[in-house]
Amino acid sequence: MKRILFAGLGWLLLTVALALGLLALATKNATDAMLFVIVGGFAWLYVSLLGIALWVGWKSLVQSRDQDGLTGLFNKRCLLATLAKWQKEKRSFGVLMIDMDFFKQVNDTHGHLAGDAVLQRLAVTLQHAVRGDDAVFRYGGEEFVVLLANQTTIGNVEKVAERIRKTVSFTAFPYVLQKTCSIGCTVSSAGETPERLLAIADDALYQAKKQGRNCVVSNVLKKGAVEHGE
Repeated sequence: MKRILFAGLGWLLLTVALALGLLALATKNATDAMLFVIVGGFAWLYVSLLGIALWVGWKSLVQSRDQDGLTGLFNKRCLLATLAKWQKEKRSFGVLMIDMDFFKQVNDTHGHLAGDAVLQRLAVTLQHAVRGDDAVFRYGGEEFVVLLANQTTIGNVEKVAERIRKTVSFTAFPYVLQKTCSIGCTVSSAGETPERLLAIADDALYQAKKQGRNCVVSNVLKKGAVEHGE
């Protein structure tokens, strides 16, 4: 509301300046002309600075809506929007659902600040492990999602997932030194909704945990519901 009022004031000053300018032209009064230049200059500067401030504020708001506050990664809202966009564009891509193994033990043993630090390190590790065209998201808690652009086969997606799994296992984490992760992966399929793709990847992740964790499991289920227990 304050920004709107400030913007209105700025435009009011511009209107006054224009009126003075017209008066100066009509009367050919040097004093009025000078006043027009001064007031108009300040009004122009004010409105310009206000416009920059509004743009920066709007951009920050948009970024905050799409970013996770802890890790700085894209959030779940942005993930769903990106999946829908890539599906609409008929792009081929891989989906990795990544979960840090036994993360609860970090919070229970070292506290939540330590847990936050571990998640932040994992976020940086994942960002460094993918290409520029790929995208990393924090899905929630200790779960992350990676979208691998231009991937058409589950074999290639599995190779990337295995490389990421190894990278995480060799990463030095704060407080706990070493952690591992489980990864479920799938590839995009025409007609699948974003929720469906995530459900398929999540089912594969569940199977990876069931097999002992610290492994990669792929899932390219055909039509039908994807369900698993807790």
